[in-house]
Amino acid sequence: MIEDELSSKTIHNTVMLLRTMLAGKRGPSAVRRGFAFHDPTMGLELPPLESRQIMPPTPEQVWALIGAAKELGGMGYALAYTGAFTGMRRNEALGLRFNDIEWFGNEVNVRHAISKRRGTDGAHKWEWHVVPPKSRKSSRRIAATESVMKMLADLKVGKPDMAFIFPGDCNGFIDPDKFDAEVWKPIAEKAGMAGTRFHDLRHFFASQLIAQGETAAYVRDQMG
Repeated sequence: MIEDELSSKTIHNTVMLLRTMLAGKRGPSAVRRGFAFHDPTMGLELPPLESRQIMPPTPEQVWALIGAAKELGGMGYALAYTGAFTGMRRNEALGLRFNDIEWFGNEVNVRHAISKRRGTDGAHKWEWHVVPPKSRKSSRRIAATESVMKMLADLKVGKPDMAFIFPGDCNGFIDPDKFDAEVWKPIAEKAGMAGTRFHDLRHFFASQLIAQGETAAYVRDQMG
């Protein structure tokens, strides 16, 4: 079933787009142009929209995650630290290259993300590829702290500008599903926070900007 593959929000958005194309009251919809006589999406049973109260992790919890990642070793530590203090989405962080860093401006330039599409090789249902961020506003420059810049600079040693900062074995980048299962899940479990998502670091970053008195416009732009 499609509900097993897509979120409720994605299904609702898709149906609304289809409804606009077929029977929208504005623009050249199929009904207005005479190609259809009714809206076939009417009466379609949609899954209920999920409601989830967002509770950002506390600073203590975030440092517990970062500490657990450091103990486990590998790229998890740098990814957890970068996620907590830049607010990047998981797939934006995994698509980050060294030439996306403004070394003298202390900024991280979000220009790419890893996205899933249906497989074309006949062997895999899905495949991951590098694309522009999810929306125009998602392309942004994030002001990075000195500690983040130092960590990125340490990772840069001996690496070409076009290399992925967090390399993997999937076309040069880490497969997001593999990251969730093999990198992030052990970190959350070791920190005693099983079920915590990498995306929760994004909420932490936003909460810290608000706590520091940043304007809503600034928070919006930094979050993309």
